[in-house]
Amino acid sequence: MTPRFFVDEDVADEIVLRGDHAHQIANVLRLKAGEEITLVRNGVQAHVLIESVSATEVRGRCVAKQSVDAEPRVRLTLALPILRGDRTEEVIEAVTQLEHEAVTVSLGPRNLRSETAAIAAVAQLMAILER
Repeated sequence: MTPRFFVDEDVADEIVLRGDHAHQIANVLRLKAGEEITLVRNGVQAHVLIESVSATEVRGRCVAKQSVDAEPRVRLTLALPILRGDRTEEVIEAVTQLEHEAVTVSLGPRNLRSETAAIAAVAQLMAILER
């Protein structure tokens, strides 16, 4: 399976990736010229043959395009503990944007160390759900 990247622009015959995508390809995955990646945009998957790689720019050529289902094949449920402050709400907002199937919030030993802590944790969850 080739590495997949979701891009903001339609994929042309010749592609140039910069920024985070170039960094990921060059420094993290350490891909080289001759290897393939997959770019996805608006239900279209493009197979790209890498022609050159530098730390700041990756150039390639689109060799094939095909339509793909918009729905992910994997249904992901995220189990999340109660976090300090507003972090629980921030994480729930972020994963909601990623369209997870479900978010399960669990109360762990720290949340249940006293009746007051448990009531506060449940109150925090209720406040998040009301927003």
